[in-house]
Amino acid sequence: MKTLADSLIERMTLFPKGTAKFSEQNEFWKTDLNAKWGKSKIKLEVISTRFDLKSPFKKSKISKASFMGLISRSDTYHFKGKSSEISEMLLSSNLARPLLNAKWPSFEITDKSLIYKSTLKGRDFDSLKAVIKLNSMLTEKIDIIIRDNVI
Repeated sequence: MKTLADSLIERMTLFPKGTAKFSEQNEFWKTDLNAKWGKSKIKLEVISTRFDLKSPFKKSKISKASFMGLISRSDTYHFKGKSSEISEMLLSSNLARPLLNAKWPSFEITDKSLIYKSTLKGRDFDSLKAVIKLNSMLTEKIDIIIRDNVI
């Protein structure tokens, strides 16, 4: 079965620069992959939407603080919005950490969606596959949080 990453990689090998949108759906989640690429970089947006929620997620946004990271020589993050178990999981999870180490990364939690944005080096297909896989694993962790808390 072809994954979102495989579909995008196939398109990227055919066209040296361009944009593409792909979707995938499973039992609880719909995942949309939006990409724009050129020779040197790939801009990604992965939107994972849970369509059977009883109540919406608390809105928040997590992004890497580049200026403070330069000064302190460590990873620091900006957090806006309301804290929730999901946002706490994103800040502490070993699955989210590699995603937050990309260029200009951000996670946004909206009513029913987890949105991840970042920029990858052009033709870095291994990182592209890893982003899609890690995003899928994060949605599984969110499923556990939802099940345990009946969100």
